[in-house]
Amino acid sequence: RLALPWLIGTQHTVQQWTEALQAVTGRQVVIKGDTSLALWPAPSVMIRDVWIANAPGASAETMARIDTMTLELPWSVLTGGAAIPNTVRVQGLALE
Repeated sequence: RLALPWLIGTQHTVQQWTEALQAVTGRQVVIKGDTSLALWPAPSVMIRDVWIANAPGASAETMARIDTMTLELPWSVLTGGAAIPNTVRVQGLALE
């Protein structure tokens, strides 16, 4: 995979996705791992070790942990289009 994080703005995309996930779940979302960008077979951002916090007072620290989340983006993102994923893939989901 070809990695060019400066081309799409990986950190900005991850921040937007984190905020959207927090808004949907109502829970804090923390990225514990690294992020990377690939351009083949489609522009995509890979996020590793994602934690979604549990409700206050719950016995477990997290509601969910995700080993890898991949956001496939439209090709238009390369020309300044919105970084709204076409596909989201989750690998290694653990629900507490």
